[in-house]
Amino acid sequence: TSNGWESLHCKFDQIGRRQPLSTIASAFDSLFLTLLSSENTWRSGGSDTLGDIRTNLLKSFDEESFPILFHLMPNLRRVVSTDGNSTDMQQTEYVFDEFALISSKIRVHNLFYELLKAISDTPILLFLDDLHWADSASLELISFLIDEMGASIAEDDLPSLLVLVVCWPYYWFHHHWPML
Repeated sequence: TSNGWESLHCKFDQIGRRQPLSTIASAFDSLFLTLLSSENTWRSGGSDTLGDIRTNLLKSFDEESFPILFHLMPNLRRVVSTDGNSTDMQQTEYVFDEFALISSKIRVHNLFYELLKAISDTPILLFLDDLHWADSASLELISFLIDEMGASIAEDDLPSLLVLVVCWPYYWFHHHWPML
C-alpha cells in the first residue's frame, strides 16, 4: 500500500496454466495475508480496516459462496472469522473440480467481482506480469472484470477504481491478444 492504492501482483508462468485462476487467486490470497499481518491497520489511516472488510465480505457472500472462495484463497477464511483462526466459520470442505469451476464460470466471475467490490475502498492496481502464460479462465475473468468495472464506474456504482497494468512480450501482442 502506498499513496492510498492497493496493489496485487499476478506473475503468470507455464506451470500455473495447469490450474485455472490460481495466479489471480494467489494474488488476492497474498493481499489477505498482508491484511491479517498488519494488525487491523491495513491502511495509513489507522482505522479497523480488517473489521470493515470482514463486515463487507460477510454482507456480500452467502454460505454457498464462501467454500469456493476459501478453496481459491485460504487466507480469506481467517479474514472473515471473528477470532482470527477460522474456528467460527463452518469448516465445509469444498471439493475442487476443475470442470465444475469452468462450467460455472459466470458464478466464479461474479464472486471475484463481488470480492473486489467488498475489499476496495481505495483504488486497486492489478499488475499482470507475463500475461502470455495466463490460462484461459484467467483471461476470461480479466475480460469480465474490465467489462463489469467499466459499467459500474459509468453507473457510479463502484466506490473505487481497478487499474490493470499488463506486461507481455512485444511479439505476442499482435498475434495473440484475446481481449481485443
